[in-house]
Amino acid sequence: MTDQPTYELVRGEMRPWTDYEGENFPAGGPVLTSVLADLASSVTGRVLVAGPTSADTVRAVAGEGRSVDLLVRGADDAERLGAELTGVRVIAGALDGLVADNPQPYDLVIAVAGVDRLTSYDAQRVSFADQLQMLAGLTTDGGVLAVAHEFDTAPASVLDARPEDQRHGDNDWRPVDTDTTRPVDHAGFVAAVRAVRAGEVDDLLLFGPPAAPRAAVNSRVTREAENLTDLLVAAAGATHRPLLAAPDEQVTRLVRVGRVADAADAALLIVGGRVAGDVITAAGDRALTATLAATGEPGWTSIRTSEPVAWPDARFAPGGSRDTAQPSETGRYVPAPAASEPSPLVTVEPSLAPSRVALSPTLHQLLRYAAATDDVPEFRRLAAEFGGLVETVPVTERRVLTTTTTVLDGGSVRPGLDIRAWTTTVSVDEALAAAFWLLQDAFVRARVRLPWPHHVRDAALTATWVEMAGGTADDASLARGRELADALSQAAPVVTTDLRAALADADAARRELGEAQGHIAGLERTIGFRDKQLRTREDVIRNLRKSPGAGLAASKSTGTSVAKLVKRTSEVRSFGELTAGVNRVVKRRQRQKQMRSKA
Repeated sequence: MTDQPTYELVRGEMRPWTDYEGENFPAGGPVLTSVLADLASSVTGRVLVAGPTSADTVRAVAGEGRSVDLLVRGADDAERLGAELTGVRVIAGALDGLVADNPQPYDLVIAVAGVDRLTSYDAQRVSFADQLQMLAGLTTDGGVLAVAHEFDTAPASVLDARPEDQRHGDNDWRPVDTDTTRPVDHAGFVAAVRAVRAGEVDDLLLFGPPAAPRAAVNSRVTREAENLTDLLVAAAGATHRPLLAAPDEQVTRLVRVGRVADAADAALLIVGGRVAGDVITAAGDRALTATLAATGEPGWTSIRTSEPVAWPDARFAPGGSRDTAQPSETGRYVPAPAASEPSPLVTVEPSLAPSRVALSPTLHQLLRYAAATDDVPEFRRLAAEFGGLVETVPVTERRVLTTTTTVLDGGSVRPGLDIRAWTTTVSVDEALAAAFWLLQDAFVRARVRLPWPHHVRDAALTATWVEMAGGTADDASLARGRELADALSQAAPVVTTDLRAALADADAARRELGEAQGHIAGLERTIGFRDKQLRTREDVIRNLRKSPGAGLAASKSTGTSVAKLVKRTSEVRSFGELTAGVNRVVKRRQRQKQMRSKA
């Protein structure tokens, strides 16, 4: 008896091929899963998930009893997913192959993996616009179309250290980028979608890896997004690309002037539907969704958390490990980022979600401005406010408090959009030390100008800030704070080592090397003088060992001279006679010395 296949075949399947392992990972993660689960909850009909999508995301879309079809281009992926996803119809092939079978229209079509991953080397050569038209054609008249697309003009894409011909190799197959209908920015993507599907468009701007974003912001709240700058910068820094420079500076400036769409790495456009929430951010393996308050004081309200979902890029393999005939030369100079493992010291606690977060700058932004402007009194005041917040939080709550996740609400500091917690009890001094260690690390990476001397760094600077906050900075609490800060950095998105920072570090290393060489030269000269002194002493000792009588004769001669001097001194009758005698002896010695020199 042969095993029955767990999937169906259409034209354009790829074998051997996988979009779920190594450098290729499916679309998913807590942020996308939360968005798609809310979107699918309003649909009662058939659903199509087109493109490689994580199993957790497909299960969330399927819900209870919802009819879902999953289209992937790898036959091996389809076979595995068919056995893993019960109640889901898995199809292996390309998008044009599915359209050729003339299926029944769907009430919801989802393509969050992007249009580029819907074709294969056995599929017909169709343009980006044609594939969008196919997706729209698979949707019913009143259906919902959700499609995502990454931008070539995003900061992380522009700062990619790899040449264009090395960004997509044999193990990351994509269609040739000569398609003039393929949009490269947000405006072009919106225009392309509107050209194939009419209706109201809800626009989600994605930050981070396009297939696994760490944050999403609705375009209707871009004016308020300036208060989310730290959140968006951290999400954008989770990219897996080797970068020439960190995107932090560019993202910050674009968000500051309201050009959030230009700072985003990708966008998810939903035609005919609406997303529940204006800001969706990742908190560990959960998503935190917030909505802008329609009435009352401005702020983020209706904050809720999602169920835990695994990250699809948790086992991401850097591009240097790709199996190609010619390895990338870029990897020799700009190392690819490695996936990070979450620390056992940090977890997420949904009960810590705040009921409201003010539309105010984060404490990190305020402290950075105070430090850059040499406003030490303001820095001390803000540090004291933060220390007051840490003291008021119950120790048993184990809430993680950092300067990037706290906001200034009125005149006091309040927790922001964060639900992280410690897995162990942390004292007030340790919590302050951990927060200020992270602050110092961020200042060093951004090369922020600080009003403290250059020799006041590391533990000394952290201790100064802890004391400003009202804490006690002893060696034990500082060491424990460093450990906790490393745990938070380990659980945070991966930050790549960029070339600009490497060049600055190399310049500093050259300067330190010059100073060290000067110091070494001085030490070598001192050692040389010491060697000459030792050599002279060795010569004297060697001569004495060769002729011991010389030393004895010298000793006898010296004794005789002393005896004569004592005898003559006793015969002196006055001090003037003694002075005259001494002068005669000195002059006689000088004449003898001159005669010996002439001879």
